[in-house]
Amino acid sequence: MVSSSIPRRYFFVPATPTPNGRLHLGHIAGPFLRMDMMARFLRSRGHDVRVISSVDSFDTAVLVTAVQERRPAGEVCDFYRRQIVSDLKALDIDVEEVTDVIHGSIGSQHAADAQDAIRTLVSRGLIETTTERVLYSKSTERYVVGAWLTGRCPHCDAAAAGFFCEACGNFFRPEAMVAPTPRLGDSELEWREVDSLFLRIDDTHELEQSMIKAGASD
Repeated sequence: MVSSSIPRRYFFVPATPTPNGRLHLGHIAGPFLRMDMMARFLRSRGHDVRVISSVDSFDTAVLVTAVQERRPAGEVCDFYRRQIVSDLKALDIDVEEVTDVIHGSIGSQHAADAQDAIRTLVSRGLIETTTERVLYSKSTERYVVGAWLTGRCPHCDAAAAGFFCEACGNFFRPEAMVAPTPRLGDSELEWREVDSLFLRIDDTHELEQSMIKAGASD
């Protein structure tokens, strides 16, 4: 129970939408509306609440949209970030700021902070390296991963893209995609091995139990 007699400060960060289009109902009904309701409740009890979000400019879907719309990725991000802000205002959802941590004014600082965080994790032995097989296009000189890759889910055989199946909810490695197919213009494909960094999880049972308690499906 939140006490109204002791004012507190809260900082909310809603899940970050990809700036390759406007918001959809999943964004609104999910993270933004719920957080807005909580923020309004806390403010009504006298608490100081700040709600700041950003757009996920790292998503490869941004690059796909940039190719389709024939304009730079930074321009795509800025255009749809402004559209997202407009959508939130139209629905009277109060988000103080929606930033872009790559192309915005804090881009350089965010990159430096991210590199420092990775170096810290590595120094503490909390990072492990996993070698993965991914498709590479010689014609476009890019790895066919994320939004560039389509095919069928290895778990339920439904149409899927990247590393996630919206039909059954499973995540999988790019090399596990059934009938992998490039989405746009990639040819002269070959499999290459790349090293990827992952957080080291020593006690998976404890993590699984925490997720179950949070309401995640098993």
